[in-house]
Amino acid sequence: MSNMYRRIKNDPRLTKTRQPLIRGFFGRIKDFFVRRGTDPWKVNLTKKSVPWARILAPILIISIPLFVIMAVDNSLMRLPDVYKYHFLSSEILNERMVAADEDDVAKLMSDFLIHKTDKFQMKEDLEYMPADLFTKADGTMIRNLRSLLDIQAIVGICMLLLTVLLIIFIIRKKERDLLLQSFYYSLPVFALIKIIEVAIMMFGPLRNRVFGIPSVDPSGSEDLLPALLDSTFFRSLAIAESVISLVLLGVVYYIILNLSGRKTTFRR
Repeated sequence: MSNMYRRIKNDPRLTKTRQPLIRGFFGRIKDFFVRRGTDPWKVNLTKKSVPWARILAPILIISIPLFVIMAVDNSLMRLPDVYKYHFLSSEILNERMVAADEDDVAKLMSDFLIHKTDKFQMKEDLEYMPADLFTKADGTMIRNLRSLLDIQAIVGICMLLLTVLLIIFIIRKKERDLLLQSFYYSLPVFALIKIIEVAIMMFGPLRNRVFGIPSVDPSGSEDLLPALLDSTFFRSLAIAESVISLVLLGVVYYIILNLSGRKTTFRR
């Protein structure tokens, strides 16, 4: 069949139809990105999501030990039974010849530390001219101790909320295995923090630096609080806190084990 078009430029089979100006402009832009391998029209299909669960999961390595240790420490330091047990076992009030009941002294210290009262004052249990049990220095020391416990409580609550939010987020992202993995990595951190805490309680200068309660001879000081909260008290407190912290850590482990889908361990 002969070519009916005498001139090639008039042949519609060989010449491209002219596109509108706007379509031709955007078409050239698209061709440019396609040649460069960065087609913005396909970026949503090839873009990988950020693994936020794996990025945020290591925070649990720090938050779990902190909230466990701070929750136990703060609770025990504010309980009256802790002080009552120490007073009865050490008989420190009898040694100092203080006419006061152990229950009343323990209750006063607990009430002050939980902000139930703001006056750290108590009279001796005498009918004739009872004297004050605690001096102004005692009031300053226990006020500093209460401030320290308040800061510790705030940090512990923040760590607890952060832990709960991270666990919920990781579960929603369907990365449950990260919970158990993060808990296992948190055990060395727990042990390290616990060793440092026990060393502070056992070593007098460090204890004085942190808690603000000096280590003095009970018989040679007018201040009663350092005699009540002596090295024996902090030694017993360190042991009790360590045991209860391990128990609470076991409870957290059981909860994480169930949340991560590893329930068969406790069924056998």
